[in-house]
Amino acid sequence: MLLLALLLLSAGMALVVLMPFARRAPGGGADAPMILYRDQLAELERDHAAGRLSVAGLAAAKLELQRRILQADKTALRPVSWVPRRALAVPVVALVMAVPLALYLSLGQPGEKDQPISGRALELAPLQAATAALAEARQQLNADPTQPMTWLRLVNLLLEQDDTQEAVQLLTAARARFPGLAALPSAQGEALTRAGQGLITGEAEAAFRAALALDPQDARARYFLALATEQRGAPAEALRDLEAMLIEAPANAPWRGTVVVAQTRLRLALGLPAVSEAPASADAQAQAMIRGMVEGLATRLAQTPDDLAGWQRLARARTVLGETEAAIAAHRQILRLQPQSVEALLGLARALSSPSADPAAPMPPEFYDLMRRVLSHDPNQPEALWFAGLDAAQQGNKPEALAHWRRLLALLPEDAPPRAALLQEIERLGP
Repeated sequence: MLLLALLLLSAGMALVVLMPFARRAPGGGADAPMILYRDQLAELERDHAAGRLSVAGLAAAKLELQRRILQADKTALRPVSWVPRRALAVPVVALVMAVPLALYLSLGQPGEKDQPISGRALELAPLQAATAALAEARQQLNADPTQPMTWLRLVNLLLEQDDTQEAVQLLTAARARFPGLAALPSAQGEALTRAGQGLITGEAEAAFRAALALDPQDARARYFLALATEQRGAPAEALRDLEAMLIEAPANAPWRGTVVVAQTRLRLALGLPAVSEAPASADAQAQAMIRGMVEGLATRLAQTPDDLAGWQRLARARTVLGETEAAIAAHRQILRLQPQSVEALLGLARALSSPSADPAAPMPPEFYDLMRRVLSHDPNQPEALWFAGLDAAQQGNKPEALAHWRRLLALLPEDAPPRAALLQEIERLGP
């Protein structure tokens, strides 16, 4: 059916092209002006014979007509040569019919079924739904602009439609209205990055840093700032930032896959081995990925042993993985770099008391020594007061135990849950 329609259409076009060839070519006979002039000359002769025109009048009229005939004969168009038009008709018609048909057969899909607009509901449904959602979000924002999530919802829909200009304008207004919400400058930085075709401009970077000032754990800001570091020509530093995100984040973080892709790309670019993939379940895969990153961090810290922040990240990661001995080793490095820090002393003591080491084993003597060192720097540290008193009681030194626990009792609020148990221990030791 379609082929027949194409043939009929081509035939119609061929007829249109053939019409000029069917017209009569200009020949060598007299044209219309010449015939008119000769008729007028014959009419003059008849008027003279009938006595209606004198001899002088006839002569003057003939002279004027002869002048006009000569002028018309000079200006007449006379073709030099004519190509036989019938010879041209066949190739022209063939060209008119063959070229469109060849283009259609090479570019078109004649075997496909017709797709009327009424039968494409499933194809058009996502576009219609997106348009409706965008209109609804605009109405909600106009009705109640006091909710920041309403602004963010409209911004996200605009970014899905690649309308970065309006998204940036909305986020500028939203930041002025809600200056303490980190999600707004973070989203604005992403919108500016999209507008820059992936280039993180100074304006976008400033927005991301404003987000981190409000929320240091904002994953989007940390990710894009790592990419900005890469764009400045520091891929190794960018990789460290990305791996720090992966170490500190939970395994089910929704953005983990995006960060892992960037991490893998950077590791390959730097000639580093890719993080090994786990063979079995998703949990095993996540654990293997984390362990690979942790080992990479440990290797780097072996070369830069004075990186305090790196040791702190490694200690947290080892603890999360349940690697007690490795966590203890990392906390010892932290204490080496901060020997007077109460947090460093408590961090090592807590690692030593980890239940994963040996639940049945008593606290090691080093644990209690660390608690006493904590009290030398902070005499009112509740955790250290409790364990120092417990060690003194176990050693039979009741006065020291009571001194520590009574000090702790004075620090606890009246409704604190541990207060009752502490009173029992004090009464058990006696006055």
